[in-house]
Amino acid sequence: MNTKNRHIKSLKFRYSKIIGHSISNHNDVLLVKSMLEENLSKNIGENISLSSLRRFFGFIPSTNPNRKTLDILSKGIGYVNFLNFCKSEEINTKWKLLELIIQIETEKKITQENILALINLRNENVLLFSYFIFEIIVKEKFELLNNLFKNQEILPKERYNIGSVADIITLAMRQLSKKSVGKLIPYLNSNYLLRNYMIYYSVDHNSFYGWYMLIIKSNKINKNFDDSLFHELIINTSLFLGGKKINKLRKVSKHRFTKIHPILLGRYMGHKSIDSRDNHMIFDNVPKGSEILYFYEITTILILTKKFSSINKIENLYYEELLSRNGDTFDDKISIYLIAFSINNLKNNNNPKLAIKNLELINFELIVNSYKDYIRLLSFIPYYQIAILNNDNEKALNIIEEYRFLKTKLKFHFFSIKFLKTYFD
Repeated sequence: MNTKNRHIKSLKFRYSKIIGHSISNHNDVLLVKSMLEENLSKNIGENISLSSLRRFFGFIPSTNPNRKTLDILSKGIGYVNFLNFCKSEEINTKWKLLELIIQIETEKKITQENILALINLRNENVLLFSYFIFEIIVKEKFELLNNLFKNQEILPKERYNIGSVADIITLAMRQLSKKSVGKLIPYLNSNYLLRNYMIYYSVDHNSFYGWYMLIIKSNKINKNFDDSLFHELIINTSLFLGGKKINKLRKVSKHRFTKIHPILLGRYMGHKSIDSRDNHMIFDNVPKGSEILYFYEITTILILTKKFSSINKIENLYYEELLSRNGDTFDDKISIYLIAFSINNLKNNNNPKLAIKNLELINFELIVNSYKDYIRLLSFIPYYQIAILNNDNEKALNIIEEYRFLKTKLKFHFFSIKFLKTYFD
């Protein structure tokens, strides 16, 4: 049910409350008309026909009620118009949802009544639903959190909303002390769905040396093959971005490639390419239909290791696939490709105008918190080169300052000032 239809239903319910029972026959409609005539007697021209009322309450076939009908019915119960009624309903709904959040927060177990209420909360306002989870985490109500994530029907089903909830969890986890994270880890061992939301759905680059890595390195979490590979690769990513030598990777047999999630496979291939001159393996194992996921981590590594020919090949072969959302929100991934393609524009064509056009397509407002600073840091690579090509020394100096601030904040020592200044040397 869309928002307008929900408010229309609420308007009908208000009239039922006023007359004391549901509006179920012709006499009830006459009673509503009489009440409206009395309430609106001072408003010249404000009247509504009996047939319009019968149509509104479902006694004769109807399309959606027109705006005039909705405005008059809203005025009949004290509102300026239907829009004013809708705004009031939105406020009332939010207050009811906040009351629900406070009520459930005081409990440890999730009752069937709570489950239904939380499903409604998720459907009505996913942001408030996410805030509810945020509050549970920062208040360290881990038993309640564990019980919540044991009921999958409560959680979002749409990819975008899953990402939104995972991103809010990231923000909440940044508020916890190491000791508190330690208390939470045992729940992750037994609750795989909670683990998915907390560490697999959103990789918190801002906490590679904080809460996120505490969980990744924990030996108290049982892992299957894919989980173990994921943890191993994230540890190597943190070493690489920290300017340290990465650990030797395990060998993954080729027959497993089709069974591994495309992002995980891409991360593995990206790491394999760090010390390899031959990047054919990257292109030999592309999962059809999942290119946007597969090349994400690979492209990041190629940018940092300056493997321009491979970036160029990716752009030439998969440009359309990598920049197509297909109804999903992949803004963090698309941003990486746009940065890579802008580097191509500068390296191969010396074309700062085209590079700027690619970079201007990045919308940092749509990128989740887990990746935002990291992607902004990467974007400074082409932005700095453009400033130099344009002889804009002031802008180049400002970029260096922002670059230095972010690399210090993230503790990514790989991003030295020398790396930025000599990128194309």
